[in-house]
Amino acid sequence: MFREPEIRGFACGFEWHDILIASSPQNTEYEGRYVSDLAAQADKSPYAWLFGALLETELDISMAVFGVSGENRQRQFSYP
Repeated sequence: MFREPEIRGFACGFEWHDILIASSPQNTEYEGRYVSDLAAQADKSPYAWLFGALLETELDISMAVFGVSGENRQRQFSYP
C-alpha cells in the first residue's frame, strides 16, 4: 500500500517493541501494550497500525519510549 519510511532523527535506534502506548482515552485496549504487539495482532506493519491508531483516536494517544540503554546511547552519539 505504501513504502515504509526510513527512520532518521528522534526515532533513530528505536524498535517498535520499545514503544509502549501509555494513554489512549478513546481506545483503552491499547493502553499498556507495545506497538509491535498491537500491529502483529492486527496483522499490519507497525507503521500502518500506528497511522491507523492516530486517525482512529484523533491523535489522542501518548507513548513511552524505552530506549535508554548503553547500546542505544552509543548509536545515538555516533549518529551524524
